[in-house]
Amino acid sequence: MKFCDIWQINLQHSRSATDELVSRLRVRHTKPDQSTIILVQEPFLNKGKVSGIDRSCKTMAFNDDPRAAIITYGLSNIWYVPKFSNRDVTTCVLESKGKMTYIVSAYLDINDNNINDKLVKIVEFCNANNHELIIGCDSNAHSSLWGCTSNNRRGDMVEEFIFENNLSVENVGNTYTFDSPIGKSIIDITLTNERASQVISKWHVDKSESFSDHKYVQFTFKEVIDNKVYYRNLKRTDWQTFQMLLWNVPTPANIDAVEDLEREAKRLVFEINSALEVSCPMKPNNTNKPGKSWWNKEIHDKRLEVRREYKRYVNDGKPSHHTYKEKVKAFKNMIKAAKAESWKEFCSNNTGPKDLSKVIRSVTKSRTPDIGLIKDKDGQFSSDPSETIDILCSTHFPGCIDETKEIIIPPTKVATTQEITDITGYITESKTWKALFSFNTDKAAGLDGIKPLVLRYLTPNIVSIITDIYKACLKLAYTPTCWREMKVIFLPKPGKDTYDEVKSYRPITLSSFLFKGLERIMLWFILETKLNDSLPRQHAFTKGKSTDTALSEAINVIEKSAMRGKYALGIFLDIEGAFDNLNFETIRMSLERCEVNNQFTNWYYFFLQNRELTVNLNGTERHKRPMRGTPQGGILSPIIWNICIDSLISELDNTSADVVGFADDILTIATGLDLNTVVSIAQNTINIATKWGVTNSLKFSPLKSCAIIFTNRQIKKLPELYMNGCVLKYVNETRYLGITLDKKLNYNSHISNIVKKGKSTLMALKSVIGNKWGLTPKNAFWAYTTMVRPMINYGSVVWGHKAEMNSDSLERLQRLACLLMTPVMKTTPTKGLEVIFNMLPLDLFCLQTGLTSWLRIRDQVKPLQWDGLTTYKDKYGHAKYWMKKLDECHAANMPSDALMTKERNLSDLNISTNPVQQEADFRCYTDGSKLDGRTGYGWAVTRGNFVIHDDFAYIGRETSVFQAEVIAIGEVCKWLATSDKIDPKSRVQIFSDSQSALMALKADEITSNCVKETIKEVKRLHDKMERVDLVWIKAHADNTGNEFADYLAKQGTLRQSYGPEPMVPVSKSTIKGHIQAYFKQIWNLRWKNEKTCRQTKIFISETGTEVTKGIINWNRTTINRMIQIITGHCVLNRHLCLLQIKDDPKCRLCNEADETPEHLVNDCPATWRERSEAFETPNETTTMLKRLKKFVCTNRLKQMLTHDPK
Repeated sequence: MKFCDIWQINLQHSRSATDELVSRLRVRHTKPDQSTIILVQEPFLNKGKVSGIDRSCKTMAFNDDPRAAIITYGLSNIWYVPKFSNRDVTTCVLESKGKMTYIVSAYLDINDNNINDKLVKIVEFCNANNHELIIGCDSNAHSSLWGCTSNNRRGDMVEEFIFENNLSVENVGNTYTFDSPIGKSIIDITLTNERASQVISKWHVDKSESFSDHKYVQFTFKEVIDNKVYYRNLKRTDWQTFQMLLWNVPTPANIDAVEDLEREAKRLVFEINSALEVSCPMKPNNTNKPGKSWWNKEIHDKRLEVRREYKRYVNDGKPSHHTYKEKVKAFKNMIKAAKAESWKEFCSNNTGPKDLSKVIRSVTKSRTPDIGLIKDKDGQFSSDPSETIDILCSTHFPGCIDETKEIIIPPTKVATTQEITDITGYITESKTWKALFSFNTDKAAGLDGIKPLVLRYLTPNIVSIITDIYKACLKLAYTPTCWREMKVIFLPKPGKDTYDEVKSYRPITLSSFLFKGLERIMLWFILETKLNDSLPRQHAFTKGKSTDTALSEAINVIEKSAMRGKYALGIFLDIEGAFDNLNFETIRMSLERCEVNNQFTNWYYFFLQNRELTVNLNGTERHKRPMRGTPQGGILSPIIWNICIDSLISELDNTSADVVGFADDILTIATGLDLNTVVSIAQNTINIATKWGVTNSLKFSPLKSCAIIFTNRQIKKLPELYMNGCVLKYVNETRYLGITLDKKLNYNSHISNIVKKGKSTLMALKSVIGNKWGLTPKNAFWAYTTMVRPMINYGSVVWGHKAEMNSDSLERLQRLACLLMTPVMKTTPTKGLEVIFNMLPLDLFCLQTGLTSWLRIRDQVKPLQWDGLTTYKDKYGHAKYWMKKLDECHAANMPSDALMTKERNLSDLNISTNPVQQEADFRCYTDGSKLDGRTGYGWAVTRGNFVIHDDFAYIGRETSVFQAEVIAIGEVCKWLATSDKIDPKSRVQIFSDSQSALMALKADEITSNCVKETIKEVKRLHDKMERVDLVWIKAHADNTGNEFADYLAKQGTLRQSYGPEPMVPVSKSTIKGHIQAYFKQIWNLRWKNEKTCRQTKIFISETGTEVTKGIINWNRTTINRMIQIITGHCVLNRHLCLLQIKDDPKCRLCNEADETPEHLVNDCPATWRERSEAFETPNETTTMLKRLKKFVCTNRLKQMLTHDPK
């Protein structure tokens, strides 16, 4: 039996009272197994939400401007009950061993002469169902029943409510609960029903200062509460001990039966967790204690002093009142200052992107609520936590049943011996290693508790056991029970108005990463054997394709039709719960239709039929068995969906309409000159889709599906479309794959939306920046370029060509970004700021990103059957626009070294990034170099201390050093494999000082044709020799062989070239660099033609130069002064006269000429000393920018440039 403290307090919307509550929790919870429930009335609010409470606490309250809330600490088995909650009543339920205790915080409005309806209903519900009920209430009523000297009318009303519902008043004595300068009274009461009164004890009023006119009511609640949370800190793991223990695990005998497989899989999990428990034992989570970072010893001592003064005031009366109030005021000011200082420190101390991301998340992400009792599909609230889990599971896992532990052996097609041999032979230890290393280390574990980081420290004998288990799983078409047990968590969808609805949450399935490793290998198997390029119409989860390819293909069809005066009718189809509703039989038949290995089909079919879901919400656990759907988050789930939906896309592709598929987003486009014909084609696609859905137990939603007619023609009336007997709505715009498409494809709505979203993010970032604290200009620039700009540029491949027409709104957004880095005068031109900060104008940046994307996807979209010409003058689609841009940017059309689609690296090369030399018959040294824009490579083969062969070559101006390093390795391998000087079965070591080249040869995926060809040469050599090792060696470390290879590479750069450039297909980064240079030229031309910014052009005549390089690294004040001097928009007299702020433009130092930046920098006799020290000191390494900085940072200039124009 454990005890839970319950506190009751009216905070009167006071921040100080809220801070006192947090400090009390901090003092109270010195141990992790303590728990507290606080029933709060009139909590402190910020933007209509309860605020000021530590994140370690759970807060439950109404969504909008609540006057009652419940705060808990140390409890996991407590649920919010929206059914019995509103603005003035908050209800939660505590479940323990099947017993339900309802706890209520209520505020009875003094102007309301009736008991709150929600309060009445919860009392009636608990009495009818024999549940315990505890109510903490600010009654705003007087009654002798709870210790008042007299009754008032409201007291009589509350008394009547108490007697009618057989409630008990737990108040003891007549200690005042409300004490203010205007009077004292007892208005805070605790009510219980008959069952709950037996578990309440030690009710009392805490007389200490609460910083509210109300006092704390405290009592103890007897309940069995399991609130200990254990965790394993893998950062402190003794991995050496972990691996030593794993080396002692014996290798199992042959796994020939299901019983053997179950035993070995269970033993494997046990051995790994046992080794973990020794090397990194589980510990209770003591770090999540309530409290704030601003709390310190001084505040603690001041709080004790205030409490002592309060007792003195209570004992002495009015003579001590003034002193007490002064101390309270000083205490509040101390807290306020400590909070401000703590926030400034939190925002300022950012040593890297990780710290910076933490600050940004604190202001850009809202706190998502915990799951409470929710509504079912009929709008009825669940009555208890178990029913809530049932509602969530039945909605997100349709047809699921309670787990029976009964194994289902589904009828399947018998696999041939060859099929079993093929699939088990595909699994090797090297593939197992790659699969286990393919997961991000910070991913959440499944029920076995084994995280991906642990898999990286497994020993070879354990990986061998895992490989044997993997083979047995496929051989027996069986998955062990411990790998079929999966944990399900429900995540709130951000941005929802209410979280009472079941659709406000989405499920994520967490399975064992040991099982995910097998899934990963099977994904490789089916992609390489059957599905390589066999699903060309699907853009999701397909190599080389993305939302960009889907959008571009769809928009190209629409532009082709609409811009030639035709109609284009887009039908945006939405499948309800696509992944969750997929029928098992549909999956089996689809796999068989694609002729996937039958043994794989049997194994996966068995897994789907027998997987178990464990849902644990707030201490309530249920076990379910899904009867349809694939695991959300499963490795194979996306490709399985693609296989299943391909049959629908194939059917739609056989109609007159065009179809674009991206996961469960299906878009059909019917085109033509006659509207009725177009609508008929569209209706046919809808009919085909709905019929396919019925056959495969999937439903298309007429409410979420919609239609848009893309045309420039005037249409009086649109013919109706029908889906499942409902009229399909026509809309003027809709979101498709994150892009707002409007019927005229002008993208004004989309650009307006993303600019609004960008401004919202920038305003959130502004809250973490002050004049002398917060994000540095460099960090603010990083936040803008990594958060806001990518958000703006998403999908620019289809809308980027419209950016220039919306350049004003984009420019205003970029101006706000500039203001994040430093404050400037309102008159400072944005174009000047962009040049100073070297920020490409946002409309040009959108064009640059769009062109880069088009270059990446142009070979992946359907072949263009349209030249981009239209019947409308000077109008053409996005595809023709980008092709014209590529013609203008000639370098972007150079042959690319990048592969069209990524390829898996199936080689097993011996590559070491540790500079260790082993015994070898031949040692080879390679290097690449680039001098004066010319690239070359060199290599040498040595035996003992003698060079037996060397070579070098020039490979062009556009070739990168990385390519040269890779080519050098390939060339030396080619010579070794063909030379008669090299004995077969020799041991060869190849040394390279390029880690990036070696890692590219070792990577799981190949993206470069150059790397692909080199891997072929290395494998060819490996097949001839006894051993081939590729080893990294440190550059310029007095290694003779490496220095000789470096000399050869430099000689290669000097060799005469033969043939046209580029001599080697250029890398993706080189082409991207040319595109960036092209748009910088456009920007520079704009800058030169700009009629404003005369002053700025004096200092910066061309854009993208190094004149202001490094300015972003300075502090905000220095940058501000520099911008004033460079732009001329400053607080000097001349500019202030132009703004009609001052009357005299004369220089205040010499009174001879107008006070302008040019005058101060060049002519003013009063600044000759500062000018001499800054500009005339001989130092060739000092840039003009640094000299100017030195000038403006002199004391006299500081004072002049920080003058307040107001």
